Amino acid sequence: MNIIVLANIISLCGAIIMVLIGFVKDNKKVLAGQCVQFTLMGIANLILGAITGSISNVLSIIRNIYSINKPMSIVIKIALSTLQVGLSLYAGIDGWIGWLPIISNTIFTFTCDNKDQSFFKLSVIITGAMWIFYDFYYMNFTSASFDILGVITNAATLTMMQRTRKTTPTLS
Repeated sequence: MNIIVLANIISLCGAIIMVLIGFVKDNKKVLAGQCVQFTLMGIANLILGAITGSISNVLSIIRNIYSINKPMSIVIKIALSTLQVGLSLYAGIDGWIGWLPIISNTIFTFTCDNKDQSFFKLSVIITGAMWIFYDFYYMNFTSASFDILGVITNAATLTMMQRTRKTTPTLS
């Protein structure tokens, strides 16, 4: 079987889990489900030679496992981001494209616990856009397609949130 097809099948399994996680309301279960998703996506990235993407997925698993047990401090966020940069530099970054998962994961790590839903949605849109380019570059077309859908749905939700915020009367 062609390696690209195999990796995209594995990515599809991860993407299906990502969609199913959307129906889960318990944050700890969401984080646990994402660990399975990130495992599959990391394997697909590894198969395609997308090393920084694989490292990003592994560190996302570590971040989620940590977050299941307790909130992340700024020290933990810095440590995870530094570890990702270090491991990626050691493994070899494939030009500017290799920096996209690193930057994306760092942004998400620092914004994932933000209480402002609009700010969080914007973070998801920005980080998702980075993954679109990365996944297309490595021919992970399944992941790129789901990244596009994620960016579109989050942008639509952000737009609706902004419209609701503008039309909601406030007491002065």
